[in-house]
Amino acid sequence: MTTSSLYLLFLMAVTAASADDGWKAAGPGLSIDHDLEKCPFEIKTNSALRSKQEINAWFYSSGSTRKSAGGFLLRFNDLKVKYQVSFCTTSWEPFPTAPPATTDKVWRITLTKNPDIRLLIHCNGKEVLNIVLSDSTCDKSGWNKVWSLGVDGIKFTDGDSASDFYRFRPVNGGWSNYGDWSECSAQCGGGTQTRTRTCNNPAP
Repeated sequence: MTTSSLYLLFLMAVTAASADDGWKAAGPGLSIDHDLEKCPFEIKTNSALRSKQEINAWFYSSGSTRKSAGGFLLRFNDLKVKYQVSFCTTSWEPFPTAPPATTDKVWRITLTKNPDIRLLIHCNGKEVLNIVLSDSTCDKSGWNKVWSLGVDGIKFTDGDSASDFYRFRPVNGGWSNYGDWSECSAQCGGGTQTRTRTCNNPAP
């Protein structure tokens, strides 16, 4: 069997395995209709440091024309993986928490807007970025006009060279801590007290 045949079999095996887990091939120019606020989005990479490869995911709002609704950029630099929040930050920054050192990585992008606009990034299940967008965290003017739009889809731009596969990843809801006990309904005998918790940690 030739080298090219072995390589083709390898690609077929990777594609089949990826499909079984819900993974689909990513690539520059690919657009995916997806409500990011309802369901996180995952991207699989196997880029190495110093490769200068990038994830370049543009969020858009649909209508008569597509409008920018945010985005996320990631670059495999010389010593650290760095990121930018599109239409918010203007420089490449290292993650506050270092991603795992393994080459194979799964990046999960989660966006919430209640009450604040919050972008969370996980790498192989580890939270590496949790940023609330505001005038103090965004140094680009007009960020709120962009990020306040609803996200209806994600596009891998022509500058994307690291994204190999993508999939949608619903999140199971989790219970919050119980709140304080209510006042007793009676001053003497037979009264009841209640306390509540909500399914928002995280919300499903």
